[in-house]
Amino acid sequence: MTIFGISEDAAIATLLAAILSSILALVMAVINWRTQKNINATSAKQEEELERLKAELSAKQTIHDARISYEFDARKKLYDEIEPLFFLLFDAVENSYYRIASLVRTEREGNLGLSDDDWLAYDGYYLRSTIYKIFLPLSIYRLIQNSATFVDIHLDSQVRLRYFLLKISYYIMTDDFEFARLEPELAYDPNHQNWESLSEQDPGQYYRQALVIGHLDRLIDAFIVFENGSFRPLNYGEFENKYKHDQQFKKEIICAKELLFKFGFRTRPVLARALIAHAYTMRLLLYTYARTTDQHDLDSALARFVSSNEAKEDLCFDAEWYHTNSRCIFKYLSERITWINPKDYDL
Repeated sequence: MTIFGISEDAAIATLLAAILSSILALVMAVINWRTQKNINATSAKQEEELERLKAELSAKQTIHDARISYEFDARKKLYDEIEPLFFLLFDAVENSYYRIASLVRTEREGNLGLSDDDWLAYDGYYLRSTIYKIFLPLSIYRLIQNSATFVDIHLDSQVRLRYFLLKISYYIMTDDFEFARLEPELAYDPNHQNWESLSEQDPGQYYRQALVIGHLDRLIDAFIVFENGSFRPLNYGEFENKYKHDQQFKKEIICAKELLFKFGFRTRPVLARALIAHAYTMRLLLYTYARTTDQHDLDSALARFVSSNEAKEDLCFDAEWYHTNSRCIFKYLSERITWINPKDYDL
């Protein structure tokens, strides 16, 4: 059978080819539509992601710029507040160290102890100036501590390091029981109910050889005056004048006077350890002025200094005593240096 001169099989084949071609065209159209739809969706998503990234980068840049601006302003404020205090601190620390060296030399010469002729056995210049020179660095610590309310001391590692060394020295003056427990342990019982009478015979065991926190705080606060809109430590002339004429000042100072009155390294061994520890800490503070350092370097510097000829000349009144006690004092300070942690939350 033929249709328009074409065989039936050929006609069917042609029809099927046409139908298949139409189906393929339709399929391709659908595929192309879906592909274009996916491309458009992907493009839109990419555009959206790009805009999100742009916004995120812009926000980060804004935060970065704000942080740089904050750090610039904060560092300027930090240095404006702290640097004048560190300028005063250098001299105060140096004088504090050398006053303890002077006490050691005076002990070596036999002029410290319980005799009424000893240099700390009466209320004279040596006792008053010793109080001033030992505690002045701690009054500057108080000023830095108060400034830390308004400035960020974490912005400068050297500022922070000096602050924490001062903090160690602050607690040294209250840490009598800890010093007594260091090996070799010292007999120490200042809380005995009969301490007053017992301390006349054995001051090393029964006489209190540290300050309580409250007394220490009032003492170092008394060293600070307000002048021309800012706080500063007393100079020695002002200290002498207030010591002689200001009754309230004398009340705040009496705890230091009692602590050091008739002091001797042999007769009050707990305080002796504390004073040598204070001297070591002052030396470490001086070390930070000569170089940029960190807590690990401090520990090495402390070890070198403790065993140095200079330390032995300045701080050794008796070779056996120094050999025994310098080791336990070093251990005490070395442990506390490890507490200076960059993430420390305690200001």
